[in-house]
Amino acid sequence: MFLLFCFTILACNNSAHQNQKQKLEANDTSLSSSGYEDKSDSGEFIPSVISAQYLKTRPLLLSDPINQDSALRALIPGRYYYSTKEDTVRLVAWKLLGNSKSAGDWDGSQADSFPFPDPEFNQTRIKDVLYYKNDKGQDYSLLVLSTSNERFAMLVGRFERAFLGIAIFKKSNSKWELQFFDPKTICTGELAETPHLKILKIGKNNFAAYFTHTSGSAGENIGDLYLMGFMNQNWTLLMNHSLSEYSNFIDSSFQWVSNISTQKNSSNTYYFDICVLTEGKILSPKKIDSNNFFLESLPADLVKIILRSKKDSLHFKFSTLYHFQNNKYKLVKQEVLEVK
Repeated sequence: MFLLFCFTILACNNSAHQNQKQKLEANDTSLSSSGYEDKSDSGEFIPSVISAQYLKTRPLLLSDPINQDSALRALIPGRYYYSTKEDTVRLVAWKLLGNSKSAGDWDGSQADSFPFPDPEFNQTRIKDVLYYKNDKGQDYSLLVLSTSNERFAMLVGRFERAFLGIAIFKKSNSKWELQFFDPKTICTGELAETPHLKILKIGKNNFAAYFTHTSGSAGENIGDLYLMGFMNQNWTLLMNHSLSEYSNFIDSSFQWVSNISTQKNSSNTYYFDICVLTEGKILSPKKIDSNNFFLESLPADLVKIILRSKKDSLHFKFSTLYHFQNNKYKLVKQEVLEVK
């Protein structure tokens, strides 16, 4: 699935932070060798019990440049693991005392059977560290976290998801100050891991982070587009664009991909229009049945051309335009741009 997160440049309640006499600060020296544990030697991750306060926005400073290891342990100070053989395996294992709370069923996953946090075991990794500037040149960083309840990678299936966490920092006086933190914005991904994100500006002082989530049966790659926004201090689903991409290496009859961009509009400079441009091909369109499930995701005008075609293959291009109104992005127009 192809997802998109959007977030404002946070003015965030700095007053609440300023009322704190002390700020937690993470630096490289806090990562002594005794704090590291080798995953390849331990065989199993053992969680530490941590306080629920670490799962909330709180006063926290990171040194510049941001070190992913120190950032991870500062955000969620559980039991740290790394692998000397596989440098990308760096995680914190943790759990909370008390009842867990479900993060919600955003994308068809069964959140009741995958609560957040898991009462027995959670492992969190930093997936990405992204940087951007607002219109005034202020520097921000977006840390993307992936949390699952899987102890053994060899037992993980493709359809096992993870919770995607967001931590936004603002640069001030050569330090990075935490502005917003939510370790469970959405449950998504595959193989118990969330996808990588990319940043996109979608309005004046309004940015987005998007990623591709894939699913499907054997050989299939099916994607959907979601848009989430930071509104009223919470992440909110703003848009859902189904079947933004599709491919199948077993049956290559259908194949298409989509790219996302923005278009300025005079009525709303904070939320630009969102344009999804889709390009693809269909082999043997004359054999396509009118009840084919994938036709539902294509514009009606394009479907008519496909069903009437006698060609051996068709290449097509169409755009889908979304406009922001009533706190949601709504589809306003689909246009077939090319068929040949």
